[in-house]
Amino acid sequence: MTFPIKKVTFIELMTLPLTLLLLNILNFVLAIVVISYSFSSRRLTPVKWMLLLIISFCVISFCTLGVYSSRGFEEQMLFSRMRFLTLGLLSPCWLIFVVSIYGKWKWLKKSSVIFLAFLPGFVTTLLTLSPWHELVVHSFEPVVINGFSVLKFQTGPWFSVHYQWAMFLVLLSVIFGTYSFFKETGARRWQIVILITASTLAAAVDIYCVLTNSPLRWILLASGTFIFSQLGIVIAAFKLRLLNLLPLAINRIFNKFPDPVFVLDAEGTIRLVNQSATKFFGLNNPIGEDILRILPNVKLENGEVTLTNQNGESHIFDLSYEALGSNSNEDVGKIFYFKNITFQKTIEKRLNENLEFKARLLSMIAHDFTGIVQAQAFLTSSLEEKVEHSLKPHANSLTNSTFASRDFIENVLIWAKTQENEFNPIVSPFEINVLIKEVVYSLESIWKIRDIEVLIKSDFESLILKGDSVMI
Repeated sequence: MTFPIKKVTFIELMTLPLTLLLLNILNFVLAIVVISYSFSSRRLTPVKWMLLLIISFCVISFCTLGVYSSRGFEEQMLFSRMRFLTLGLLSPCWLIFVVSIYGKWKWLKKSSVIFLAFLPGFVTTLLTLSPWHELVVHSFEPVVINGFSVLKFQTGPWFSVHYQWAMFLVLLSVIFGTYSFFKETGARRWQIVILITASTLAAAVDIYCVLTNSPLRWILLASGTFIFSQLGIVIAAFKLRLLNLLPLAINRIFNKFPDPVFVLDAEGTIRLVNQSATKFFGLNNPIGEDILRILPNVKLENGEVTLTNQNGESHIFDLSYEALGSNSNEDVGKIFYFKNITFQKTIEKRLNENLEFKARLLSMIAHDFTGIVQAQAFLTSSLEEKVEHSLKPHANSLTNSTFASRDFIENVLIWAKTQENEFNPIVSPFEINVLIKEVVYSLESIWKIRDIEVLIKSDFESLILKGDSVMI
């Protein structure tokens, strides 16, 4: 009867160590997969911080597995101490990663703030690699817990600074997540819940182990629970499409676009802005700001707007926007596109000035020539009556040609007055056969002198077209 009882007891004793072993193996393998998959998108800011965070998980899991598998005391002590290489980087990486995704609390994105957030973690890393590593942990001694040979250690004076700062950053990330939860809507809320829950769960296990000095601390339970944090990151990252090449491509195209573009949410808060907009308006990290505060004097409607850049130069833009809707037709935001048409407007102004000058010149010439041609028409008409009979046809041709020239000048004058400095055809119905005959007869003097006979034939007695008969 005693044999089965001992067997069950042995299984119960080994369940936790084996579970932790599997969790750390899974954590290490998952970290390698995620790093390999997302490395090509490393230029994206959230992916950059996520990679550093995943690498930290990978190092901790590797060192934990080293503690489990080593049989020599020196080897175990080395792996146990090396866990602190990246333990101090976890909390700042996590906080900056979440902040970079949701764009709130822009002060956390400043280089000086990021440096201060990482400073204690960097000190922990340097101390771990230095001869003064006993300032972090020291006095290692072997201990067997649930059948696993692990190490106990004493904490040094720097450990308290390292640990309290890490817990402060975890608390700050929870506060940030709660704040962002109420600011976000839809799927982004679920992503925040997943991220904060995962980080809080892992931190809670670590806090319990440290405060209670439980045997679970020496069996490295917290290292195994980091798998939940990593799974939370992976789920949220896939939801946000951070592990895809598409955001990297979009980010490059968006920032290289020559004209300013703003992406706003439903409340008018700036969620995304390209480099052209920040350069033109002289903006310094406007993410999270109200668009009306950034552009107070701009009427955000489709149409032309005149804006002044940071150098005081005025530019004309064709402003247009596109509403962003969800599957439920909910208005979730807008994209505002400022197309710079300053050069186009300058060319149009010069063109209009040239057209105006040419129209006035043409009108003056036509007006002056009208009197001259009119006088010639009357002169040729009177000469036609006085010439000899043999010259009558030539005199008649000359008269027709003169009157045709007069009509042409009058048409030019009418057209110049109706254009108003623009190419503006006046379309109306007219009979094309009549127009053709008028043109042929206007050239009568030319073809008669060369003894050419012109015959006009049409398959239509009357062919009505629409157009500007004066311009034709």
